[in-house]
Amino acid sequence: MNPKTRQLIAMVKPHLALFILGAVALTVPVVGWWFGTAQRATTQKTATELARKLDALKALETTSVSLELPGQEAWTDSVLVNQAFLNTYSDRTKTIAESVQSVPTIALEFNRKGHDSLMDLRKFDQRDLLTIPGNFFTDITSAYETLFTESGAMSPPPAANVLAAVEIRRDRFVAGVFGKANNAKLDEQEQAMLRNTLIQERIGRYQEVARESRFYANPFDVGQPTEKLDKANFSVFYTQQWQLWLVEDIFGAVLAANKDTTSVLQAPVKRVLWIVPDTMIPAKTEKIAPPADDGSGEAVGMGSMGAPIDPSAPVLATNFAKSITGRSSNQLYDVLLANAAFVVETTRIPALVDALAKQNFITIVGCTITPVDSFAAARNGFLYGAQHCSQVELVIETVWLREWTGPMMPDDVRAALGTSGAKVGAPMDDAADGSSASDPNTDSTEPVSG
Repeated sequence: MNPKTRQLIAMVKPHLALFILGAVALTVPVVGWWFGTAQRATTQKTATELARKLDALKALETTSVSLELPGQEAWTDSVLVNQAFLNTYSDRTKTIAESVQSVPTIALEFNRKGHDSLMDLRKFDQRDLLTIPGNFFTDITSAYETLFTESGAMSPPPAANVLAAVEIRRDRFVAGVFGKANNAKLDEQEQAMLRNTLIQERIGRYQEVARESRFYANPFDVGQPTEKLDKANFSVFYTQQWQLWLVEDIFGAVLAANKDTTSVLQAPVKRVLWIVPDTMIPAKTEKIAPPADDGSGEAVGMGSMGAPIDPSAPVLATNFAKSITGRSSNQLYDVLLANAAFVVETTRIPALVDALAKQNFITIVGCTITPVDSFAAARNGFLYGAQHCSQVELVIETVWLREWTGPMMPDDVRAALGTSGAKVGAPMDDAADGSSASDPNTDSTEPVSG
């Protein structure tokens, strides 16, 4: 054994415990550092993986949901995902889908609401052709009378009636107050008293009508026929009926604008001056043959005058050179322009505009506003109240769905519009219940208006 080794062992033996403790003191920090570093790295890696898994679980717990609501802004929120939420979400989306599918039906009912047909054109006896013009004239006159009564639309009393009432008042006043004969000469004071009395009588007659009416209107200024036709012309009948529907819609808008008033004196809309639609039926290049006769004595419709009505077909491309809407007639709907004029309180014109916009697909595509001389109007019996008024002339665009108007159209109207009046997929006999209205002796090939 090496002497130095033997000497070292001899020195360590007495102090073995102290030597071991010293060795441990020297080696533990080094080994502890090495093991601590490895453990920390392992722990950090495990913690990172655990955090990643927890984040994934949290993402599964909630999710961001966006739901498109018709007519409203999209609803977006972060929600807890569970079976109840999934069931509710499924029910809501199903309801929305069903609502979207029901839009055509709602639009159809909205468009035809309150518009009844005055003609049953499906079948008629040829022998009735002579009586049809008179019957239709009676029916449409009655329809206008009912519309004016229900709307509270009135005209000032005729000037002749007012004059007669003033003359009666004059005779009674002269005899009762002055004790003189009707032709007696009156002094200056008596003339002044009589003049004031007669003015009050005349104004009183006009005020009576103003208090009772919702707005002023004359049926002949808005389209009521003045006389019956000499012979049956179903294209004219149809356009006259179509204009009646238009007047019904415009009166409905006026009543909506005047909803919080009972007298024309307080109403925003004072008067409907006129309603004149543009030509409803375009000119045809050739005469339409009369309907066939099946031997029963009843006219039979031709049915197929053009393409059938197809609510699902795309409409024509918009043409903004025609109007601000760019719409034009197609197999889904007909576009009808009309000119209408109103007397409206100047500061309340928006009430009429808003009411028209809510009424049966009406769009205002043109507007002219001019001041009104209320004193001149009062001399003619139209009392507008104390507020400043304006004459508002509008060009309005209306839309009429062929799904309900088509079956009512006479054959020549269908031919002019290029439609069969039948809905795609529907049997022609069932869909063409408005056909067979032509008469061999009826010249209905020219464009007609209401």
